[in-house]
Amino acid sequence: MKFGRIVGLGLALLGSAVAHAQFSVYGIYEATRHTGVNCLDTRGCANGAGYNQNGSVNATGGWGGVSYDWKQYGPAMIGFDVRAGESHGNKSGTANAGGHGSANAQNVLGGVKATFRTPIRVVKPYGQISLGWSRSNITEPLKTYPTILNPTPPLRYDNFFVVQGFAGVDIRLAPVLDLRLVELSYGNMQRMGGQGSSSVGLLSAGVGVVFHFPSPH
Repeated sequence: MKFGRIVGLGLALLGSAVAHAQFSVYGIYEATRHTGVNCLDTRGCANGAGYNQNGSVNATGGWGGVSYDWKQYGPAMIGFDVRAGESHGNKSGTANAGGHGSANAQNVLGGVKATFRTPIRVVKPYGQISLGWSRSNITEPLKTYPTILNPTPPLRYDNFFVVQGFAGVDIRLAPVLDLRLVELSYGNMQRMGGQGSSSVGLLSAGVGVVFHFPSPH
């Protein structure tokens, strides 16, 4: 009986601490569709043989991020979120070609997040808007032409300004652990320099896990 009381008290204290959690870290696996990508291999696209027949390129990858709960406003907890991620595809969006590294992107985003209370306490929907930067070869020719001195030329990359909105639902599995049941996003990459498509749309869906760290106060 005494041991049971100790365990119960410990769980109560842990639940109280997590109720005041301020920091969370998370990891997400995500599939992304890049839309509005112009095929530069006009001959291949004209023949209908290119990978970019509908102006889109698919890639998969992941995010790692940190969230901070700042202040409660009614049913919404307002906070801040910073994330970084990378995605890869094996089909080019600009040529009738493919292979490892044909479509890559590295991303860093920061934004404002709102998490909402629901009648079901373990269900926590959220939404956020983020701005940031992407380094990607999505709109570039697959490779430069090889030469004797450079037989395997490197992939070309552009810099993009990114605006992306996210919406998702977290399900509490334990006091310090959530399942990110789904995260959907919609956004845009605006190219800064380089060539090819100047604007690329973003559509994505992902799942992940979230770990919470309680406030020291």
